[in-house]
Amino acid sequence: MIMQAQGQRGICEIRFPTAGMFMFHAHKTEFADLGWMGFFEVTP
Repeated sequence: MIMQAQGQRGICEIRFPTAGMFMFHAHKTEFADLGWMGFFEVTP
C-alpha cells in the first residue's frame, strides 16, 4: 500500500505479471464511498 495525502506527488514503479486492466482505489472509507478509483491499463 502506498500512502499519499491530497496534493502529494510521488513516483512508484510497478511491474505487472500480465497485460490487462488493474484497479487502484482509496483505502480510506470516506474516499472510497465517494468512488475514488481508477485503472492502470497494462499493454505488452
